[in-house]
Parts: sequence; C-alpha cells; structure tokens
Amino acid sequence: MVHRSTKYVEQFLRLRRHASVNILFDETMIPTVSQKKFLGNDTNKNRLIGMLKTKFEAANFIVKQATGDADTLIINTAISISTFDSVIVVGEDVDLLVLLTALSTRSNIYLLKPGKGKTLQQIYSTQSIIDKTAADNILFLHAFSGCDTTSALFKQGKMKCVNVLLKNPHLKELVQVFKNQDANPEVIAEAGERFLLILYGYSGVKSMSLNNYRHQCFAKSAYKNKFNIALLPPTEAAARQHSFRTYHQVQQWCGVEKNAEQWGWKKSENGLNPVTTLQPPAPETLLKLIFCKCKKGCRGACGCRKAGLKCSIICMNCNGACDNIQDRLQDSDKEEETETVLEQPYDKIEAEADDIEEIPICEVSLGSHDEKLAEPGPSGTAKPMRMH
Repeated sequence: MVHRSTKYVEQFLRLRRHASVNILFDETMIPTVSQKKFLGNDTNKNRLIGMLKTKFEAANFIVKQATGDADTLIINTAISISTFDSVIVVGEDVDLLVLLTALSTRSNIYLLKPGKGKTLQQIYSTQSIIDKTAADNILFLHAFSGCDTTSALFKQGKMKCVNVLLKNPHLKELVQVFKNQDANPEVIAEAGERFLLILYGYSGVKSMSLNNYRHQCFAKSAYKNKFNIALLPPTEAAARQHSFRTYHQVQQWCGVEKNAEQWGWKKSENGLNPVTTLQPPAPETLLKLIFCKCKKGCRGACGCRKAGLKCSIICMNCNGACDNIQDRLQDSDKEEETETVLEQPYDKIEAEADDIEEIPICEVSLGSHDEKLAEPGPSGTAKPMRMH
C-alpha cells in the first residue's frame, strides 16, 4: 500500500493536465517548456530541487525540504526566525497568505508575490486582511470553500463564504468547532450542514435538514428549461464527508495530526482518496432516469458526471463505455466553472453572488493588480531575511 498525503489527488490531477516528458537538463540550460509542464513531471521537479538544494547549501543557505505540506513548513520557518528585523517570504500561492494570517501574530513577517510582465509585485502582511472575523476564521473559510484537499462548491465562491459568515453572527461561534482538536464528528457534521444551508440561501426560522432543503430547491427549479443539477446543495451524506475533510485540513494546518481515514479519506492502491459520500445521491429508481447524450466523450459537460454518477448502458451514445466509467478521481478534465478559486491570487477574487452585499475585508483591492497596500512593507533600515 502506497502512503501519500491528502494532497496527492490534486497533485495527480495537475500532473495529468500539465505534465511534460522527462528532460535531461543542467544549470546552464534554458527551458523550452512552461513552468507548469516542467514541474508537472516528478522526475524533472525532483532533479531541479536537488540542484537548487546543492547550490543554496554551497552558498551557506539553510535549506529545508518538505516531506508533507511545503506551505506550512515555509510559514512555520518564517515564524521561527521572526526575531530578525523583518522576514520576507517569497511565493505566489494564496495558501501562504492564509497560513501567515492564521498562524502568525508577528507584524514583521511579509509575503512578497513577485510581479509578472506588466503586473507589479505585491507585498502582504498579517494585517492585510483587516476584518477580524474573516482573519480569525480564515483556515475554515479557505478549506470549506475549496483548497488542495477539499472540493470547491459549485458556484459558491470564497468571497460568498466570507460574506455569509460576516452577515450571520451566529455562525461565528458555530465554525469555531473546526479549531477544536478534540471535536466530536457529529458536531463537525452538524456545523458544516448549518453553514451550507445558509450558504445556499436558506433563510427560514424553522430548522430544516439539508436533504429537505435540497428537495425544496429541486422542486422550485425543476420546471425551468435549463437547470443544472450541480447548483443544488449537496446531500447530507456528501456534506458530512466535506466537513470532515475541512476539519482534518484545518487541524493539519494547526499542527495537529489526525487519522485521515476517520475524517473523509480512504486508502487505495495509489494512496489516500477522498470519500465523496457513503450513500447514493438519489433513490435507485430515480438514478435510472438520469442519462447523458454526449457525442464527443463524457468529459466536464457530461450530465452523468455533473450529477456525480458514472455513465451506464442507458446513456444514449456512450452506453457506459466511456471515460466516466473509470475512477472519477482520475478525471483530468475539470469543468472550467468548477475550478477552485484557490488557484487565483487574492487580489483577483471578486464577490460572486449579486445578492450578497460586499463587505471589505482586505486592505488590498480585490479586483486590481496595481493597487498598493495601505500596510507599509519593510522599512529601508530593516535587515530583511529572505527565504527561498
């Protein structure tokens, strides 16, 4: 049995989309493929890491190589050397800002996002996210709305999750349970379900189960000519596993190791795979009525795939003999609309629901690369400690 981290599935999907062939290279060569394709090949990536490690150590740099989550190691290392006048973390991944905000209380640690082309470099700090509620719960918000180890919710973006939390004060105490390292699974499942109810628009005063609200949403939308079933709230069984994975990831970021198999993951020959649900998405009689009419392969737009189902013999053209009969975790063609906002920088994220009032949470503009931070960067007299 192969042991891999919970990030393996996302890394595997990226590998399928961007991987290049093995390239024999040395430090004098100029790459002829994109960075994504080059690093999508494990052989190329490991060779480059080994080369850089040797170079940095020869120049008397202290080098740490991550065996698990590299982002957590980077931020924890920055915190450990924050006795310097200033510490600058250089990186592009939004996870770095999330972890810096959640784990550090030091005001002298900065994140430098290098510029590209006409896009200027940006500098962030622990004070860049100015709303206290958003900052205090940023680990939950980031994981619940979709990160490397959790699914993104279809058409429910990160900014909508943030605004739902800010506009519903009673939810603030509810989501605190995700920080409790001894939380009961049933409490986690219930908290996740209640957050999803409000996220998907439930505003009633009476308590309602997620399954009943899902049915209510379906009944209201079924008469429409064009209705995407993926817009429905998840089933309670699927939401439960999503909440478990969110809790597991939050705890992992906080340095608490939990048994992944008890929190939404299962072992397979390739390592850890997410448990999507332990129950069918609908009764068997109803599932038999769902079929697709795909003519050019059952990929991201396939009706069966959108419904979370594998194609079957009743599908009009594929008759179940298509890519969608394989393990859906190995699907390399994610639909563009369902891409996680994780891959976007924070300064590109926009509010995605017109009916949600925007609440400013960050000192940087969420829609512009050229806005400067109100938070000043390191002073000219400081002695920066640059991390690679």
